Amino acid sequence: MRLANLNASLTLRNSLELIAAVQIYMQTVVEKKVPLHFCQLILQQDLLGGWTLIKERGTQGSKGRLQREHHESYADAESAMMRARDALVNKGYRVVFIRGEAIS
Repeated sequence: MRLANLNASLTLRNSLELIAAVQIYMQTVVEKKVPLHFCQLILQQDLLGGWTLIKERGTQGSKGRLQREHHESYADAESAMMRARDALVNKGYRVVFIRGEAIS
């Protein structure tokens, strides 16, 4: 029974990893007496073929605020993600890392 649960768990984990597409993690520049802020943009495919852009923002070390946007196509979702990234760069955030690959 344990082996069956382990296989089901691994299958679920592998399928979830295939769904996740792109993650961008950003932070504000470190300044004295100003708390560090973060923003995480995650683009992932939903189970019905659409795409969800998840935006999480907050002060480093605390729970962030979550927003979700649904898009019908990958191109629309990717465009929305790049607009959000550019707006945050204009507000003083910098990209710390990008994980995942764009889908062609």
